[in-house]
Amino acid sequence: MIACVVVISVTFFRLSLHLMQPLMALFWGIVFLISAELFTSFFTLTFLFNLWIILTHKKAEIVPIPLEISRLANKIGVRIKELRIRQNFCNAYVKNGSLVLGKELMEKLNLQQCLAVVAHELGHIKERHNLIRFLVSIPILLSAYTWFELPPLICLIALFAYTYVMMIPINWWLEGRADKIAAKYVGKEYIKSALLTLADKKNLNEPSETHPPIMKRIKLIEK
Repeated sequence: MIACVVVISVTFFRLSLHLMQPLMALFWGIVFLISAELFTSFFTLTFLFNLWIILTHKKAEIVPIPLEISRLANKIGVRIKELRIRQNFCNAYVKNGSLVLGKELMEKLNLQQCLAVVAHELGHIKERHNLIRFLVSIPILLSAYTWFELPPLICLIALFAYTYVMMIPINWWLEGRADKIAAKYVGKEYIKSALLTLADKKNLNEPSETHPPIMKRIKLIEK
């Protein structure tokens, strides 16, 4: 929501300047400054969290890859270099060929649910979702070329916010694709129950910038 306000305010700020409406430009400039401050604060926290994940990646314990995960990776057609377990972490991700599972996640899920989460993460690799995000972000940035005439700092913040907003449907679509792969190779019931268990049946209809609501994901899996 804040990112949307940033995009709207900078758009009308630029338009007011072109129409030579100083009062309107002042108003939208103030709105932009306030929303930009909130957005950059949120973005900084997100950036620092992701940086922490990267910097502490090697602290995760390397363990032998279970036969069930090896077989699943072979079925999906993805190679796993190593398996790491992170303490005090309730999530899963893949980095440079390493599969990382949070200890808390493994404690909450049964074996089949855990395999469904693994299949979801491997699905991102199989379909090269990071590459898709990168390629899509290029035309998104270029589509905002008219902002390049604004002061560099304003332009930079606006472009970040604009890309952030425009990537939401792409992120949601890719998460849905990964869920479909988990459903295909492990089973619909297991990826659905894993999502409900990890959400603890709370905020099931609450979306995020990177993931659609849990209930929406479940409906897509059922199709």
